[in-house]
Amino acid sequence: MHRLPATRYLEVSLVLGLLVYPVVQRDAFQVDLIGKLFSFALLGIALDLVWGYTGLLSLGHAAFFGWGGYMVGFVTVRGIWLLPKSIWLGLLLSVAVPTLAAVLLAGFLFSGRRAIGGAYFAISTLAVSYLSEQGALAWEPVLGGFNGIPNIPSYQVMLSSAHNLRLWSGTPFYYLAGGVLVAIYFLLRRWVDSRFGLVMRAVRDNEDRLPFLGYSTIRVKSVVFVVSAAIAGLGGGLYALHEGYVSPPLLGFGLSTQAVLWVAVGGRGFLLGAIVGSLLVNYFSSALSGAFLTLWMIILGGALVVIILKLPTGLVGAVLSWIEKRRRDHSFQERGPNGGEHSRHK
Repeated sequence: MHRLPATRYLEVSLVLGLLVYPVVQRDAFQVDLIGKLFSFALLGIALDLVWGYTGLLSLGHAAFFGWGGYMVGFVTVRGIWLLPKSIWLGLLLSVAVPTLAAVLLAGFLFSGRRAIGGAYFAISTLAVSYLSEQGALAWEPVLGGFNGIPNIPSYQVMLSSAHNLRLWSGTPFYYLAGGVLVAIYFLLRRWVDSRFGLVMRAVRDNEDRLPFLGYSTIRVKSVVFVVSAAIAGLGGGLYALHEGYVSPPLLGFGLSTQAVLWVAVGGRGFLLGAIVGSLLVNYFSSALSGAFLTLWMIILGGALVVIILKLPTGLVGAVLSWIEKRRRDHSFQERGPNGGEHSRHK
């Protein structure tokens, strides 16, 4: 009998859990919190795409997330020339501007005969994140400086003359952000399972030999980096829609390193692990900070260190290994110790 891959079981479980959570969870605050965390999960899978599948550790991916958020705030609050102050235009630019920035950055980092990688790439992206945060702080007349851009208008969809759908919070935002996250996840899953995905993993595992097969490592890294930036920017745009506020720390090194931690905890190179890690780490950060006002960072930090040391493939990698082990044990019991079919009746 054909068995579904173990990853499919986790995917189905996650999607079903996301669908029913607002139904079984009666606390509106918790539903709204998870909806906000979906925007961070987009940053997580964006980082996992470039780090987990091509081996490029980015320490500055929050720059794309933050610029996506700033585009929503800038368009809806300040306005761009004669263009309408539309949240949908802001979300469009939250993808377009980080994409353009990534194209320019990729042209600089990956120029020449050999694409930059390793520690040089990590330091370069860290510098981009730092400069982005400092630029937002310095450009006060346009971006608000330390105060950022507050009062991003709430967006509603008119269902009838008496009912409006609030897309910026609660269950409507939960399903909006969750639907975007699930759609992007399955598109990326299809992509990484394709022939191009195989080339991506080849860049990660043995970049030096790939040119002998006729592939350009520079092109592969550039494409993945740009797609990753677009996804991170969309996550930032959704975050700005929900919070109604953007500020320079969204662009900075702090959020970038947090994203690295989410992916490491969930499991690098699985995509699903980035989602799980982003949701769990941020959820427990919120829960512990409310329960332990002074000790929560020590408790959370200790737990994360244990997870990373004991589970090098992350939570999702450990679960997948456990499922596969159970399958092998079950298959062995069915076949019997001699390799033949095991019979329960003698």
